[in-house]
Order: sequence, then C-alpha cells, then structure tokens
Amino acid sequence: MFHVTLRAAICAALTLGSTAAAADSLRFDLGARPRNRATVRPFRIGLGGQFGTVPGPDGDADYEPIVPGELHLGYTLGSHVAVGLGGLAFAGAATVGATRWAVSGGPFVEGFTFLGDRVQPYAQIGVPVQVRFSGDEDAALGVLPYAAFGVRWWLTDFFTLGASTRVSVVASEHFLVQDRVLPQLAVPWTAGLDVDFHF
Repeated sequence: MFHVTLRAAICAALTLGSTAAAADSLRFDLGARPRNRATVRPFRIGLGGQFGTVPGPDGDADYEPIVPGELHLGYTLGSHVAVGLGGLAFAGAATVGATRWAVSGGPFVEGFTFLGDRVQPYAQIGVPVQVRFSGDEDAALGVLPYAAFGVRWWLTDFFTLGASTRVSVVASEHFLVQDRVLPQLAVPWTAGLDVDFHF
C-alpha cells in the first residue's frame, strides 16, 4: 500500500512538473515583445529642423536655402515599428496682394532597429497635408509626401539627438515651406537634426 501511494505521489509530482514546464514554455513563446529603449518609452515628442535648397522666385534654375522647422509626435507600436504625426508647422509667404498663411501636418510610419543599446537607425515615410489661406484668396490644400532616413542617439533614457536626410515631392499645385512657395513637382532634398523627449 505504501509503495502504491509513493508511486502515485511521484507520478503526480512529475505530471505537475511537466505541466509547469509546458506553461513556462508557452509564456516564453507568447511573452512580451522584444524590449528596447523605444518600447520601454513608447511616446515621444520632438522638434526638427531641415536645411536644404528649393526653387527660388526666378524658377527652377535659381535655388535658395531653407531651414524649415517642425513639431512631431510619435508612438512605438512594436519592437521595430512606430507611427505618428509629423511636419506640424505654421508658415507664411508674401504673394501678390496679401500674405498667404499655411498650417501643415500629417501621418508618418517608421521602421527602425537598434545597433547596440543606444544607436537607433530608422526609415520613415510621411504625407504632410497643408491648408493655405489668406484674406483675399480661397483656401487651398497642399500635399508633400516624403521619404527619410536617419539615426537617433539615446543620450539618456528619455532624450535623443537625431540626424536625418529627407527627399520630398510637391504633389499639389503649391506648398509653403517657411516663407517659400514651392511649385508643383518641386523635389526638395534636405538634411537636419531632431531632438526628442521619450516617455
């Protein structure tokens, strides 16, 4: 009787051990997404400035420098993907008879990875949309899709400094950047810096 009871206890212990191991294995397989600095602090807000050249007032042969500034908001969805709103800016340009004002912003999606613990290369595509208005002209829309490549350095657990380059194309009749009116199909190529706070 004792041997039967001991055998039953051993079998029960082995069964419970196998069940616990299987549960641990399942938790490992279905566990949390891979962790990195961007997933630990998924929200970000930042400012960026891009320096480049755009067609000047004399046409395509005359290119002038610009330094557009913008606000951006982002959220990390997973270990390699983020989305957000970028190109958030306000601009004004003098036109015949009045100053033309514009408010811009639009969605972006970003893919990224990490080289080590603090270096974060990324690629990003976005579609800023702009509403232009003034006192004596009808409101109009502008669209400036872009592709960007860059890298962020995590200087602390919540602050990054980034460098990037961006190619855009004016997909509307005009698009205001700072005090410049870009014509349709203009292709500004810019490079600049970003600072972001992550939380």
